[in-house]
Amino acid sequence: HDRIDALRAIDKQFGRKLPRIYLGDWTDSFKGTEREQVEIVTYLAAELSNHSRRFCWGNHDWHYHQPDNPSGMRGYTSGFSDDRLTLWQSILPSDWPSRFEFYHYVGDYLISHAGFNKHPSEWLPDQLPWTVGKSRGGSSIHGGPLWLDWNEEFLSFTNEYGKEQKQIVGHTTRRHPEIESSSINLDTDLRYVGLLSTSGRNLSIAKVEGV
Repeated sequence: HDRIDALRAIDKQFGRKLPRIYLGDWTDSFKGTEREQVEIVTYLAAELSNHSRRFCWGNHDWHYHQPDNPSGMRGYTSGFSDDRLTLWQSILPSDWPSRFEFYHYVGDYLISHAGFNKHPSEWLPDQLPWTVGKSRGGSSIHGGPLWLDWNEEFLSFTNEYGKEQKQIVGHTTRRHPEIESSSINLDTDLRYVGLLSTSGRNLSIAKVEGV
């Protein structure tokens, strides 16, 4: 959400060589200045060319890929504007959506923007971006991986190994990282980041200095 200052603090503290997985929602802050909006999309454009980066769709990112929802409604996420859509279209390469994915596995962890309450294979492609739970103004009992509310709807699932699936999610902003059983919500407005081992077995949390 336009936190170019926090991204620069992360660059300074951790360097830029480590692989990164972004949890989504690059823009649409109500507090971001026009300059910050330009700078964050410019930063994203540079990151898209770095193949050590993975990008999870956030509901706000999807909005700039699909500005109208299936019923023809425009402006279905807060903060969206046609001016910002023009900004995305003018700065990002035309194939930018090809770099985004709904989820990514690293070892034991399933990583997505908002989380899954059933196995990803059980979702139809059209359901992934458009399933919105009642707590976020939708009609579904639970939200999908772009909309699932951590406070009201999050509940992990049993994976194919008979264990509760560990997840790393964002979407619902908290002051500090929160753990629910074996899953963690890292949406702290970039005050904290997760450091995941290459094997995906060990996760530690680090405070971002100055944020």
